Amino acid sequence: MKEEKIVNLGYKYKLYLNKDQMNILNHQMYIYNQAYNICLNLWQKENSKNKDLPKENRVFRNAVSYDTVIKRALRLRKLSFSTVVTQQARINFLKAVKKAFEKLPFQLTLLVE
Repeated sequence: MKEEKIVNLGYKYKLYLNKDQMNILNHQMYIYNQAYNICLNLWQKENSKNKDLPKENRVFRNAVSYDTVIKRALRLRKLSFSTVVTQQARINFLKAVKKAFEKLPFQLTLLVE
């Protein structure tokens, strides 16, 4: 039987943006950063409220609630934004939180002498 070789080709692209495109891209990255930080602040406040409560009484925000608060905060700051960018920031934030608090695949042990 003959061995098959798989060849993966990679391509690199360099974008040459004009000033308008660069400004739009920078603005979208700024909005993403603001939305992510708003999510982080909401999550921290939520955790501080739920910290002392029993498990059955803890209240967590849903995705729509995060989106609503982010949009309201950005409007108060008088920033123009795309909802796609804010939603992607929220999705990535919630994924990061979930990943950070997953059970570790291995057991950590402390060596005591």
